[in-house]
Amino acid sequence: MKISKKIVIIGGVVIVLAAAAGAVVMGNQGLSVETAEAERTAVQDWYTEEGVLSFGDTSQVISQVSGAVKEIPVHENDRVEKGDILVVIDSTDYEYAASLAQDTLDGLTAKLDQSRIGQVMTVSPQEYLSSAKKEAEAAKSALQSAKTVYEASKALYETGDISRAEYEQNEAAYQQAELSGEQAKSRYEESRSLLNSLKSEGIDERTVNQRFYDSVLKELEAQVSAQKTQVEQLNDKLEKCTIRAEESGIVTSLPAKGASMIQAGETAAVIKGQDGAFAEADVLTSAVPYIHEGTPVKAVFKVRGNEKTYEGSVSDVYEFAEKGTSALGLSEYRVHVKAELAENEELKGMEGYGVNVRFLLYDNEDALTVPADAVFEVDGDSFVFTVEDGKAKTVPVTLEYKTGTAAVIGSGIGEGDAVIARADEEGLYDGAKVKVSK
Repeated sequence: MKISKKIVIIGGVVIVLAAAAGAVVMGNQGLSVETAEAERTAVQDWYTEEGVLSFGDTSQVISQVSGAVKEIPVHENDRVEKGDILVVIDSTDYEYAASLAQDTLDGLTAKLDQSRIGQVMTVSPQEYLSSAKKEAEAAKSALQSAKTVYEASKALYETGDISRAEYEQNEAAYQQAELSGEQAKSRYEESRSLLNSLKSEGIDERTVNQRFYDSVLKELEAQVSAQKTQVEQLNDKLEKCTIRAEESGIVTSLPAKGASMIQAGETAAVIKGQDGAFAEADVLTSAVPYIHEGTPVKAVFKVRGNEKTYEGSVSDVYEFAEKGTSALGLSEYRVHVKAELAENEELKGMEGYGVNVRFLLYDNEDALTVPADAVFEVDGDSFVFTVEDGKAKTVPVTLEYKTGTAAVIGSGIGEGDAVIARADEEGLYDGAKVKVSK
């Protein structure tokens, strides 16, 4: 028994010594590594995501005016053509406001025509000044009256007793009266100052009258122009009280249907276009930089038990990413991407079908490649190991693209150059002794 123990102990010592001797020999011969030559080859890399099949674009029809919903001549799931009426908004308030605005415009236009014909040339400067003073006083009274009406309508609008259109009409009348009051007051004060100044310079009465006339004419022209703009805006609102389809498609939603009132800026209807077949998918942000409008796409899915592929190209890459959770419970960010597929009658009626969407991220028929494991990074820069005089040498390279198996090199090495196939070999570093295995 004792002899056996000694034999075992001695045997253990021999094993340890043999291992140590082997390590010394290995150190002298260098680390055994495999190399691979950089070669030119075709590289294609596809990225796959689960997606769905869709048809046409979804568009929201926005109301441009506020008012009571008077009529909705369409229903959800109805097919409509571009220009068809979707919603009719009560235009009574706008018609009333437009009528008043037109009457005001007609009055201003008549006053302008009369001024141009008569030119007020028979009125003496002093009489004109007196008339301007009365006009200023009248404008002041009109302003006070318009202000009272405006303040009252504001309170009524806030309590919901009058419509927005009526409130806006009284507000516009108040603003117009305020403008007219300021103009009349300014005209009177300027006229009085100018008259005194001209008299002191010895200018004759006819010249004074002409200058006053020109001033009145310009003011009337400005008022007519402003009123024309107001009439045009109100007529435009009248037209927009009839909301029409901006494109052909299927009415998928009618938010206006359940509302008695609609405000400007609110969605009146949603229309789904029926032109074109699309594959839509949410893509990880790491792949998005390689995807752009025009990127080739293949949509692969099963139709009646048979796998079929339809080709197309990316038509839209959304500008924002949404946060989600991966299958492993980790946070991730994805961007929605839409691709238009080539027309195919078999796709019709397959809205919402699941599909594997394959995006072509990289395609180069003559790429200089090395094994993917041959490239390593330090502080964001890429490198490979070559062998020189039996030692590993670090060489910086430009990495153009990297797949799971190959790295595309832009510069740093050339075709035929040998690199160490695995840069993560234990004991491998710049200057380490290496032995290329056969």
